[in-house]
Amino acid sequence: MLEMKYQQIKKEIDTVRQKINTELDRLERATMQEVGTLISSFTINITEERDKCDSIQESMQYLSKAVNEVCNKSSKLLFIALEKCQQQIKDSQLLLKESKVTHEYGIEFAPSDEIEKYLCKLAGLGSVGRQNNVISLQKKSEYSVKMSTEVNPCSTYAICEHPTGETLILDFQHNKVKLLDKKYQCLSICEVPSYSYDMCLISPNEVVVTTNEKSSDGDLNCLQMITVRNGRLEKGRELQLPHWCVGIAHHKGDLYVTSGRALYQYTLTGTLVQKLYEDITGSDTGSGHIFFNYSNYNANV
Repeated sequence: MLEMKYQQIKKEIDTVRQKINTELDRLERATMQEVGTLISSFTINITEERDKCDSIQESMQYLSKAVNEVCNKSSKLLFIALEKCQQQIKDSQLLLKESKVTHEYGIEFAPSDEIEKYLCKLAGLGSVGRQNNVISLQKKSEYSVKMSTEVNPCSTYAICEHPTGETLILDFQHNKVKLLDKKYQCLSICEVPSYSYDMCLISPNEVVVTTNEKSSDGDLNCLQMITVRNGRLEKGRELQLPHWCVGIAHHKGDLYVTSGRALYQYTLTGTLVQKLYEDITGSDTGSGHIFFNYSNYNANV
């Protein structure tokens, strides 16, 4: 399970990395396109200036040849040729001056430090933590489990689900364990003492109830086994304990019983294994609590 979760998270991280790489590739392409556009613009200007220079060079060569031809023939023609040469020289100097002033073809790149600064602030590609599973109520149905002979409302202190789909409830108000069918109609009842607080499954067909009776001879504190057989509830073994019995859970073949102030570990035969915890501050309403997680007839203590 953990390995599967690891691979799933790794896949999600790889996806984030691919998205970042895609965006960086996009930025790189945009920057290089800008460079290419600038280079193309420079190339056009250079080509135009080169063509002008070639034209001036051809003109100068032509005039030089003309001067040589008329040098010994006609002073008038020589004067005209020299005038044209001087004008061509001025045009050449002007072109060179304009090119030097208006066209500097150096290119430089100033990297943006915003991306690096932002990445340096990050501790990772995301946050990693324990998953909090939120339990939400999807559906609610109400059923009356009060029998026709009962006057007061039921007070359900514990509930267990039988493997076949039936439900067992501990009705504290009427001192009964009730077996309900899949439509929550009462199939069978089993009476228990007045102070019965909790119940848990110890096998697919057997539950144990914490019971307490007060008398002038002393309290009788027991774990009452009840068996589900053919749709009926039958009392079974009874384990007497030397302390008040309140909460109970079954885990890996042992019973964990609370007295209101202490937590005890017992075997299924009623033998004390150990006292796990006791609050000796005097009150059974302290700030510390022990919770039981029921699953497959077991509990995590």
